[in-house]
Amino acid sequence: MATISIEPDLASQVTTTVVSATVDSKTVKVEPAVSNVDVAARRRGVVDARLHRWSHQAAVPFLLLLLGGMFLAVRLLEPAHAWVAVLVCLALFLGAAGKISGGRMVSALIDERNLMSLSRTQAVVWTMLILSGYFVMALVRMKHGEAAPLNVAIDSKLWILMGISVTSLIGTPFLLSDKRKKDPADQAIDKASAALKEPPAQIDADRQGTLYANASAADARLTDLFQGEEVGNTAYIELSKIQMFLFTLIAAAVFASQLWNQFANVTTADLSHMPQLPEGLIALLGISHAGYLGNKSVDHTPVQ
Repeated sequence: MATISIEPDLASQVTTTVVSATVDSKTVKVEPAVSNVDVAARRRGVVDARLHRWSHQAAVPFLLLLLGGMFLAVRLLEPAHAWVAVLVCLALFLGAAGKISGGRMVSALIDERNLMSLSRTQAVVWTMLILSGYFVMALVRMKHGEAAPLNVAIDSKLWILMGISVTSLIGTPFLLSDKRKKDPADQAIDKASAALKEPPAQIDADRQGTLYANASAADARLTDLFQGEEVGNTAYIELSKIQMFLFTLIAAAVFASQLWNQFANVTTADLSHMPQLPEGLIALLGISHAGYLGNKSVDHTPVQ
């Protein structure tokens, strides 16, 4: 004799049932093939896959359109306005490339630990400012019939600035590499857990040695730019990062203002050289970057 009972599947919390049949003192459960949640998940998966495929298919035309827009802006707009348009196009180009490759428009600013990186951010800022300025100057000189339109002088201080920027970008992972081989003490993880309101197991699973890390790039936040790198100090503001950020912001604003003034009062002679930054400002940037890198070489987390 078979006894059949139907009871709700409380574990799944969906509108499904589990059918139990008792035959010859043996209980056999018959699970439903597909639940409502499974159907919805599959539909979302199909939609996400189509959107992902469409975004990749549309990526190349969109990026080419942005590049074409940069050339068109220089041809049709006044130099100052063209420079702003080119700067916007570069930002969109970088954002689109980041969205395609990393899933976020700010992917270029996110490092291998899924954190917003200050060294990456300042490198991106200087690259966009200098590249956009040189690009517009060269094309405007070409439009005015200059024999050597690409012959735009770049002051040695700008080369020094780019060297400082690249040194921080390359030096950061180098200085942090040794910390990936160490394990933080349990009390350091517990302290970070209490400050960040994250489970200790999650911090322990995501960390890279003593370095704090996020589970995915989606967890990266702007506050990462100012917080410590390690499990022991990630919950606190790092003064060397604040200093570097502010000096970079001031220097970038000064350089952008000089570019605008140069393009707003344009003559062929004005476009023969890039703006020059004061030596004192370059020195301050160098000192702030040295402090930024020096702080990374110091251990801030007790180890086992």
